[in-house]
Amino acid sequence: MTSKKLKKLQHLKTIDIGRAGIFDRVSNYDELNEAISTYGLQAGPAGSDEYNDRVGAAFEVFTEAFLTHPMHDVNPHLGLGGVTHTSQNKFETGIDFRGSDLSGAPCVVQSKWRSNLTHHFTRKELGTFISVADEEDVTRERRFLFTNLEHRPSDQSSGVFDASYAAGQKQMRVIDRIAQESFILREPMFWCQLGELVQQSCSAPLLHCAPPMWQHQEEMHIAASSVMRLELPRGYVICATGGGKTRVEYQLLHDGFFEHGCTLQALIAPTIALLCQHHEKFADWGMFAQDGVAVVHFRTGADARDNAEESLKTLDYIQTTNEDEFLDALRQYEGKNVQIFVTYASEQKLFDVCRKHGIELGTCVWDEFHHAVRQDNNYREHLLSLPVERNLFFSASEKRGRIVSSSDEELFGLELANVSFARLRKEGILVPRIVVKPIRLNSKCKRLKALSRKMKKTAEREKFDLKDCVMEAASSIVARADLLTTDGRCNLLTFSKRVAMCKTIVESAAVKGELAEYTLLQTIHAGVPGAERRRCFERISASNDSILHQHSVCKEGIDITPFNALIFSRVMEVIGTQQGLGRVVRANPEDTKNLRAGKISLDSPDGWNKYTATVYVIIHDEELENWKDWARTLLKKLIGMGLTKDDFQFAEIAEER
Repeated sequence: MTSKKLKKLQHLKTIDIGRAGIFDRVSNYDELNEAISTYGLQAGPAGSDEYNDRVGAAFEVFTEAFLTHPMHDVNPHLGLGGVTHTSQNKFETGIDFRGSDLSGAPCVVQSKWRSNLTHHFTRKELGTFISVADEEDVTRERRFLFTNLEHRPSDQSSGVFDASYAAGQKQMRVIDRIAQESFILREPMFWCQLGELVQQSCSAPLLHCAPPMWQHQEEMHIAASSVMRLELPRGYVICATGGGKTRVEYQLLHDGFFEHGCTLQALIAPTIALLCQHHEKFADWGMFAQDGVAVVHFRTGADARDNAEESLKTLDYIQTTNEDEFLDALRQYEGKNVQIFVTYASEQKLFDVCRKHGIELGTCVWDEFHHAVRQDNNYREHLLSLPVERNLFFSASEKRGRIVSSSDEELFGLELANVSFARLRKEGILVPRIVVKPIRLNSKCKRLKALSRKMKKTAEREKFDLKDCVMEAASSIVARADLLTTDGRCNLLTFSKRVAMCKTIVESAAVKGELAEYTLLQTIHAGVPGAERRRCFERISASNDSILHQHSVCKEGIDITPFNALIFSRVMEVIGTQQGLGRVVRANPEDTKNLRAGKISLDSPDGWNKYTATVYVIIHDEELENWKDWARTLLKKLIGMGLTKDDFQFAEIAEER
């Protein structure tokens, strides 16, 4: 056993590999191959998907151990350093590891294990790896094929490459078994350290790491960073819903702490639910437990640590809206970096306290900053006198007004970046198509007289319109049937008129009787604790038949990728409509990967898990004459999102009648 602490492996399957103990008794390469094969056979026969998944993961863990080198920052055999696995990035495809050479130039690695030691790789097996490396201009010297096969090229053989793909030797460097064993011979403790390294990596949670940024996120980050580099007071970024603003906001705040000397920073969001989501992501990416940043939530509501893993429950955390308690927290955390989370409802009180006591923040990030576009001269003066060195404003929506507009340079600075829906659609981050379907409910409502009877007493007690409630319940039933016919699955979100209506519909035996027994029928609202909301989203993620009734909890920012359709049960303003659509237009991560790999096309639904997002609109009989006006209004809202006519279509529901 080595006395020096080994590095931790980061591959997402490390714990599974460690628990299986497959590297614990390996002392040479033959035993390595045997252990990997045995591990695969425990899941299924050789060649099955289950077998291939296991042996591939096991060899990738071995690859990471070899490339990172347990005791050194740089692998002395390859001159390859800073190696990170790509399994944390759900949108990565074709590349297993990334790193850099001694000059800092990027390197890429593909790990391939084969049970047949005479196997020869074809162009098809390595094509995506080569394509990605070519697109990123990674030269042949900096792209590596790491394999357990022996590469012995000669006049009669292409080594590990098939004869039809002899050109493979010119497109990458091969780190084969021969090269690996040559290095291992010079490291007598390698096999012992391998088992120890894997077990040590399982003994505690893996180090937190923020996922790599997409290109458009990198561009937003670089643009927004100019405010810090040039010491500008403010600037704003527009990015369509689903574009990953949170990742950029995190990076800017992280940069503020660790590159620009800030010790006190804030993030402002419109709802407690969204603040808690930000907190959770920041925790996952290492800002608190790993980077040692203290946390202050200046708001009411549930503790953001309620659902955190044990290692995060002991972090420096205070939640208050009391002036004295806030000042005590800052004194307690003196000498530490402090991240403040605050809602728009409480930010004025926070900044008034800071003004009163001469406290200046380094950076303030305003998420969904259209909430700061208020037609109020007093609030305008508040924004102009913020005790903040620099303010960065982010939103998916632009808002205009007589006194204040989001393009007001005095309040919000210059526009730093603008990422459109069309761009995110072309990159596969959002779905290719939005389909709008009207639901005409007259006949369906007549079939639901029992529904009206069941809901009548509740409607009288809660003082909501019974007809509206019946219409919303009926529309959910119709929309579900249509989705299962056209899309094969139903994960449906409703924007209800009333919270009480949501509860009533979900509890109604009449509604449940119209739906199959296996339908997941749920509701969330302001009174539902964060832990239960999270479990609700998890249940929906695992379901192909679910309906979630809610009023406004899911309106902005909440990341709920599984939904493929929504119902507008109420007329919403432009920004509300745009934000509502944002809950269902996020692409399936597998689709994003497959589109980038060239396996599917934007122009065809073939091969897609989620090609369309469907928007259902309730149309009552007496409102049919206004359908054209409503459609024209919705069209303007869609175009305002940056959509083109190719991005959406209007269609009818194929109802039973």
